[in-house]
Amino acid sequence: MNHWALTGFLREHYTASQTAAYELAAYLIAVDNHSRKQHSMARDNEPQQSWANQLSAPVERPPESIPTR
Repeated sequence: MNHWALTGFLREHYTASQTAAYELAAYLIAVDNHSRKQHSMARDNEPQQSWANQLSAPVERPPESIPTR
């Protein structure tokens, strides 16, 4: 959502003035941008996994082989 659309939405539904809506929109966009930057930096530090490893959970194995009957 862009700044203009967010300001309009906040003005219509949540704030009493255009100024308050503009300031709140600026704050929310700044927080969102900071959060995305932090998330991106954290993701860049993680080791890359193959596509298959990202979708499946680790397979649990018994501690020993299971005897056959």
